[in-house]
Amino acid sequence: MKKYYIIWFLFIASNLISQSKKYDTIVFENISLNNHHLFFRLKQMPNLEKYLSKIEKKVNISTDKKIIPLTKKRLAINEFSNKNTILFTTKDSAFIHYFNFEKSQREIILKLKNKKITFSNNYSLYEFRKAFPNSYKLAKGINATPLSRAAFIPVFIIRSTSKGYLCFTFYDEKLIDVFLSDNEPETPY
Repeated sequence: MKKYYIIWFLFIASNLISQSKKYDTIVFENISLNNHHLFFRLKQMPNLEKYLSKIEKKVNISTDKKIIPLTKKRLAINEFSNKNTILFTTKDSAFIHYFNFEKSQREIILKLKNKKITFSNNYSLYEFRKAFPNSYKLAKGINATPLSRAAFIPVFIIRSTSKGYLCFTFYDEKLIDVFLSDNEPETPY
């Protein structure tokens, strides 16, 4: 009988611990950049470049394979970027990994709970707090800077069989960048 009490205690404790960090959730397929999903066919790259400007190859296909976030696939990749975007590409697909709003006048669109949220360099921390209240509660300051001045906030993101985090960075209460991570990230700065 004692074993059952111990098992129940461990079960309840693990549930309490796992619920201690409750992030808001985004469905990966509901995010788009000028009608492009963040993971798309490489043949669509010219249309994306019309929107973002020329994206240059920075790293050739690597011999060591890397995991592309939210895919769980270990692949040889190329890395492309410009002043506001980092993409990973494989033989036939591209994946937008990072977007900088400080250097771009472009927008990322998210459909969330029958609402359309437009992320841009004008998107404020106040708007974020209203749209993602649970994630906002877990916001972290950056390098001893008060949260009101600089904030780093991950939001849980799901894509069919994988999960990860869409990470937002705010400075002076304005969105400056967003990136994807498979693991719960620490403050990057």
